[in-house]
Amino acid sequence: MHQNVKLRTMKTSHYFQIRFISVCVFIFFIAEPVPAVPESGKWVVENKQIKLEMIARTPEQMAAFYEARGFPRKVLDEVRKMCFITVGVTNKSRDIIWMRLANWTFSLPQGSLKRFHRNELKARWQQFGLAQRHQSTFRWTLIPEVLDYRPEEHEGGNIVLPRTGSTFSLRAEFVMGAKEEGEHISIQVNDLRCTED
Repeated sequence: MHQNVKLRTMKTSHYFQIRFISVCVFIFFIAEPVPAVPESGKWVVENKQIKLEMIARTPEQMAAFYEARGFPRKVLDEVRKMCFITVGVTNKSRDIIWMRLANWTFSLPQGSLKRFHRNELKARWQQFGLAQRHQSTFRWTLIPEVLDYRPEEHEGGNIVLPRTGSTFSLRAEFVMGAKEEGEHISIQVNDLRCTED
């Protein structure tokens, strides 16, 4: 019995730690003074249950962010080749809404656009010999792979894609209910693009 109580306490502590980091990262990206993003670099789609906001970041924006945190030049050069989009999701409903990035599909006119999974990025930075503290910093700026949004909760982070000059679309799937037993919600965002410097 004592072990079960301790385990639940640890899980609860870990849950709120992740929540705190996710919220702080999203607010930091919105609030940090960086070069302005053109109006066409922001997309907002919402329905009665969800508000989805997406902001495309320029290569220099992201490079400057990580450079200020001591990232080495070779990693900054790699960051500039990637397409970063800061995503914010707000639960407008009275129920829990689940987000699983595995159920988000990015598409180019000529086919699919594969998102970089956080494990793939971790392996890449390890190949570059990136220090563990910098790997942790990078990981905390990403939106988690799975999140359950409470009513009125707002959280976000970065999604990383291969940089492309073409427009692309997103089909984002969500599921309502504490055990994902409820309504399935699909949101379509068209004419997305990677922002240039």
